[in-house]
Amino acid sequence: MIDGWTTVSSTVQYTGAHVVVRQDSVRRTDQSMGTYEYTDSADGVRVVALDVRGRVALVEENVYVCGQRLLMCPGGGCQPGEDPLSAARRELAEEAGIRASEVEPLTMMWRMPAGARTREHLYLARGLSIGEHHRDPSEADMELRWVTLDEAVAMCGDGRITEAGTLAAILLTAQRTTAGSAAPPAAATGKGPAAGPVRDSLTPNVPEPAALWGTIGRLGDLFTGLDTARGLALEQQWTLQVLKLTEEVGESAQAVIGALGANPRKERGTWSDVQEEVADTAITSLVTLHRMLGDQASSFLTDMLARKSANFLPPAGTREGR
Repeated sequence: MIDGWTTVSSTVQYTGAHVVVRQDSVRRTDQSMGTYEYTDSADGVRVVALDVRGRVALVEENVYVCGQRLLMCPGGGCQPGEDPLSAARRELAEEAGIRASEVEPLTMMWRMPAGARTREHLYLARGLSIGEHHRDPSEADMELRWVTLDEAVAMCGDGRITEAGTLAAILLTAQRTTAGSAAPPAAATGKGPAAGPVRDSLTPNVPEPAALWGTIGRLGDLFTGLDTARGLALEQQWTLQVLKLTEEVGESAQAVIGALGANPRKERGTWSDVQEEVADTAITSLVTLHRMLGDQASSFLTDMLARKSANFLPPAGTREGR
């Protein structure tokens, strides 16, 4: 309660399945009286799911009260006794089929402070893995879309995103993320586990073959530095990196299932999505090698390639393999 203010009476005017309407009589500091009518309901959550390619997951659905189809971050209301962080993880998995290894708070905001005693808890999720969604029957019309963070920010400014929690969460994520590191410029958008090919937009930043290991090395050194700052021993770092690699392999398999349309609970993808996931797996593999072997990673991979290829390719100057 505000200092100097006193609630003289509080009356429930209506009780519904998800909301209570109250009317309070209040004496303010100057002793004047006031009447306030407001709704009281469970807190809500919104989650910005940010993937390694700098894209965020949005769900699009028909919202009856607004009379419109809205684009929003996955989210919803907290269940009785459920803390907001648990609700954020649950809603992300239910609506989008996404699970995150890291979920951090962005802020808490009031939905409509003059008329609703309800808070919205905003979160940023990273380390994503894609699985099956478990939507309610009322969410049957919901579609999952992936857009770059830069595009999502633009959507907040041009009216394509209008839901308050999503607006705040997207803009706070853009503020928190270092400039240029969250998303490639002008990356494509679309539906499904991948937003479509982004190779053309990335081409200026793709190293030539001779510089490939230099870029891989910088990535590996960056991640090693971050993990070391967190107090992780080298073997712990390697273990987490290999687990990340297995996650990428799983996402490639899920992309194949999506491209084949074999899972009715997931949005259908394309073979371009598969290609991107396979590329992610290859990049993660190279970074993993560098983190384990340092500058010896390149020669180690060259030696392994020669040994493995000898089982299939004919020796130089011959026509037949083994």
